[in-house]
Amino acid sequence: MYLLAATTITYVTNLVAGLRRPKYRWAEWLFLICLIILLGGNTQNADFFTYQWLYQAHIPYGEPGYRVLTRIGPMLGLDYRQFRLVLAAIFLVVLYIGIKKLTTHSAVFLAFYFCYPFFLDLIQLRNFMMMALLVYASHFLLEKTYRNLALFTFLFCSALVCKFSVYSTY
Repeated sequence: MYLLAATTITYVTNLVAGLRRPKYRWAEWLFLICLIILLGGNTQNADFFTYQWLYQAHIPYGEPGYRVLTRIGPMLGLDYRQFRLVLAAIFLVVLYIGIKKLTTHSAVFLAFYFCYPFFLDLIQLRNFMMMALLVYASHFLLEKTYRNLALFTFLFCSALVCKFSVYSTY
């Protein structure tokens, strides 16, 4: 209940701060922290316990890039909830940095992202990871240099490796 109230308050604060001329970045970061907690702490969906069991039993599942991450997690001593929280934090920050490079209205983007796509990403963490990589990679297309094209291609291929065989897995 407190998390819902805190998220609602930071959502409204973020939206209002995003529409003001002097931007208040603290509101964006506060809202981003709420999103990290909601995305990483989500245990109330039908797939959670299956993924938790697969992770704890060290059964390889998912795309090749995700399999590597699920092998690194236990080596770092993370249980599935901590692993999910760490991935959510890393990729929400990657998404935020990518958005900051693409638009000056990042607070408004976060507010609209929370309205619909966020609720799909609560359940589909692997889709979210791919989307965050692609959003970040897309800013390299703004300048036409070989370096930026190579970086975009690398990140695009990384996203494909993270998402390559989604329909053939759990």
